[in-house]
Parts: sequence; structure tokens; C-alpha cells
Amino acid sequence: MCCTHQDFTTGWQRLEVGIAMGCSISPILFVAAFEIILIGARKMVGGVKLPSGQRLPPVRGYMDDITTILQTAACTTRLLKRIDELVGWARMKIKPSKSRSLSLRKGVRSDHTTFVAGGEEIPLLASQPIRSLGRTYTADLSDRQMGETVRKQLADGLARINQSQLPGKYKVWSYQFILYPRVMWPLKMSDVPSSVVDKMDGLANSSIRKWLGLPRCLSDVGLFGRNMLQLPLRSIGLGYKQEKARMVLELRESTDQLVRAAGSQIRTGRKWKAQEEVDMAISRLKHREVVGNVQEGRAGLGRSETPLFWSKASQRRAESHSGGRSDKDRAGAP
Repeated sequence: MCCTHQDFTTGWQRLEVGIAMGCSISPILFVAAFEIILIGARKMVGGVKLPSGQRLPPVRGYMDDITTILQTAACTTRLLKRIDELVGWARMKIKPSKSRSLSLRKGVRSDHTTFVAGGEEIPLLASQPIRSLGRTYTADLSDRQMGETVRKQLADGLARINQSQLPGKYKVWSYQFILYPRVMWPLKMSDVPSSVVDKMDGLANSSIRKWLGLPRCLSDVGLFGRNMLQLPLRSIGLGYKQEKARMVLELRESTDQLVRAAGSQIRTGRKWKAQEEVDMAISRLKHREVVGNVQEGRAGLGRSETPLFWSKASQRRAESHSGGRSDKDRAGAP
């Protein structure tokens, strides 16, 4: 390929298969071209029909990753054959070693059904679990073990940081900006009960007090309080509630009609329920908007902070970060 611009013509450039590293246009062009392949594959079979009457698309893609959900093995085989044909036209190929298959018959896992892509057999999810986008997928179809896995990840990370020769304040920095984001992502994507998160929060807080030389009797309000004197720290418990509340709003207000109609449930255990807390927060914001700006104390009107209104999208996004906290958390103000 060569390019001509006004009076200048470049030399011939050899094209390689893949996305050019560091190019901001190449990923966009790849996604646009790959979507054409998915459109051609969706016309082969119909997706699963939900109880609400909505029909899911048979193929969903994220960059070069494809997920197919169909009702019968025959439809899946026909769809994989069509995808393999379309991908071959684009001079690409499917990698069965990085793919997994899972078949269910009357709610029970069936390991006798296998599929073929690219001339090779796709491994079963039961025999080879796979990790994608920060989450490990297994054939258990449950997140019961995820809480213990994340807790072990947190404990191992705290132990490694504690064994380092860094001063205490740098150990806290390593926890806050390296370990904390790695722990919060699986907590958001998995159904981990809030009681397990509280135990993880206590484990992390004890290490923070040790590294900062603080007494064990210091409460969490002193560590994560947002008053005149505050530390740049975030609590795992509060971050967990904010992420779950944000996920509830993401599913409810999604631009995809299928996502809104799916009615996905965010399970957080019996101690704290994200959907109920979000409903209470929304009702409080709507009531505050109806009441309007009122006088507080001896100060006149307009002296207090301007309240956020739920009807405005920008203020609704800002309030959603703190709207998932319960009254007990607001009293502690961490």
C-alpha cells in the first residue's frame, strides 16, 4: 500500500495481519470491519427468546472476542461454520485453544456435546476454565467461591507489600493504587456477599493502621472520614457499595433495549441490597428536588450548597457515586 498527498507519494508499505500498535485509527477500523462479519453471522440463526418476549442476538462481540448463546447444538454448529467462513474471507482464523464451550440440557451441564471451529475441537469449559476481562469462568455457573478467591488475593497482596523494605507510607501507597483496583474489579463483576466484603475491609484496615503507626482502636471514620483532616484512602466496603450501585444504574439506564429488558439482578447478600439502596437514594433525590433550596440554620437562602437534582443527567451521574450508601454509612461519613 502507498499513500499520495498533494505532490508527495510514499513508498510501498507491506501490510501485516493485525492491529497496528500505537495507531488510534487502526482499532476503530478493525471494530467497524469486524462488525460487518458479525452482521453476516447473525442472519444465520435466531437468538434465545427471553420470558419478556425479547430475543437476544445470537452473536455478541467485543473487539476480536465473540460470544454465542443459542438454544440448540445444531444452531451453534451452523453458526460456527458460518463465522469460520466469514473470518476466512478476512484472512483471519479462529483460535480454538483460546475458546471454550458449555452445553446445558434441562439445567444440567452436558459434557458430551462438543463443537468444532477452524478444523479443531473447542475445549470444554469444565476441563479448562478461562479468564477474560478480569473474571475467571468455570463450569460451576456460580460465584460462591469467588469471595474466598478475592479474599485470598487481598491477603497475599497485603503480605507481599508488608514483606517489602518500603517505609510505611509507601506501603499504603502501594496498597491504594496497585492492590485496591485489582481487588475492586472482581468484586464489581462477581456476586460476592457484602458480609465477605466487610471481612476483607477489616483485613485491609488493620494493615493500614500498622503501616501508618496508628493505634488499633482508631475507627474507620478516622481513616476514611471526609472532614477537614482526611487521608487519600478509600474503603473496600464503601467502594464495593458504590460499584454495585453504579452497576444497577448502568443496567437500568442502558442504551441497549435488550439490556434494560433483561431484568438482571445484582446479588449482594441479605445484609445490604444494592437495588433497595439505589431506590431509596433516588426517592430522596426526587423529594429534595420537589422541596427545593431551603434555609438551614441562621444563614439565609442561597448560603448553603446548591442541591443536586435528579432530573439533570450530569448531576445524576455525580450523585450516583454516593447514592448507594446506607443511612449507617452516612452517619459515619467515611
